[in-house]
Amino acid sequence: MMRTPDGEANIELVKFHKPLDENGIQHPLANTLGIRHIAFAVEDIEALVT
Repeated sequence: MMRTPDGEANIELVKFHKPLDENGIQHPLANTLGIRHIAFAVEDIEALVT
């Protein structure tokens, strides 16, 4: 779980372990509804990495 410093937004990353997908990993098409990419804008990436 990640929360913004001001507490106005939360992001939770989850992974399902069970039930298993009978067809294995399914990669959705580019036009499938849903979120597959999240990006963040930051002021100073080098400072955050340090």
